[in-house]
Amino acid sequence: MTGPFLATSTRLVVGPDPPEGWDELAEASTDLIFATSSWAGVVRAAFRTEVLFAALVEGEGRPVLGLIGSERRVPGFRMFHSLVPYGGLIGDRSRSPELFELLLPELRRRGYHSFAAEDTDTEAPTGARLTVVHGIRHVLDLSEVRSEEDLVAGYPKALVRGLRKAERVGLEVSASRDPADVDAIYDLYLAAMERNRAPAWYPRGLYREIHRRLVPDRADYLVASLDGRPVAMVAMVRSGLGTHYWMGGSVPEAFPARANDTLFHRAILGAVARGDRYFDFMGTRADDLDLRRFKEKWGARPVPVLGYQASLSAFRGRLWRAAYRVARSGPGAWLTRRLQRSA
Repeated sequence: MTGPFLATSTRLVVGPDPPEGWDELAEASTDLIFATSSWAGVVRAAFRTEVLFAALVEGEGRPVLGLIGSERRVPGFRMFHSLVPYGGLIGDRSRSPELFELLLPELRRRGYHSFAAEDTDTEAPTGARLTVVHGIRHVLDLSEVRSEEDLVAGYPKALVRGLRKAERVGLEVSASRDPADVDAIYDLYLAAMERNRAPAWYPRGLYREIHRRLVPDRADYLVASLDGRPVAMVAMVRSGLGTHYWMGGSVPEAFPARANDTLFHRAILGAVARGDRYFDFMGTRADDLDLRRFKEKWGARPVPVLGYQASLSAFRGRLWRAAYRVARSGPGAWLTRRLQRSA
């Protein structure tokens, strides 16, 4: 297939396996683990869903531009989403018109009704029928932090007092190395979603796959305990240059003991000890001011995140948006938590 943008030697490859040279292209394009074939394997196993590599290739088949996406499904609708939590393009972004000219019709042919990506690169793809959405994530710059003293010097006084209180009440923090811990860790996540009346997007299987495949080299679960009982946790995944706060959870007993603050402090300290350049607090909804304040008290600053979407079926696209609104509502969020708890 050729078009106004395409050289005759250019072709699209879409399949469940990465084309030869994929991880080399990812490493040359970004430090993010989420662009690698190993992360694609985590997502495929955890969500039990279709994961595809889509690449523009030339010559002997080496990719020059591509992305990874997974299927998101509700009855009557399929979205190709790139990826969890970040995705988007790797490679020569100037060639995005060529990729999307081929990819969007191919996704429609495969029965997908929508395409969406969340990309940490702020350069929007050009020449494609994409709707661009701008968001933010919060990132703490660690490039000048060398010690705990450097870190604490930037904390508000109330935060420092809270960390000292956690020590006085005997809060203990440990890194999970036993896969048998995963159920208790996941229950803390569900408890937090229940308390906040929020949808539980992530399945228990994701926690298990991260623990099985990535702990301790590329991920960690930090657990805070009082009197031997787990009361809070944070999950981190590591990229080449930094650490990402992935998920958290707690029960009410965690708050008087300042367990959440202590866990984040320990997580950031671990990043400093590894020589990380940043600690990523991940995405923040524009209307969630409490969450924004929580992240910014650590010194994190908002950084743009780029979303881009394409509807491959106008009617099914409206169906998806309606289903998403229901899932975020009280009854819909309750149903997601119930389904995840019973899985």
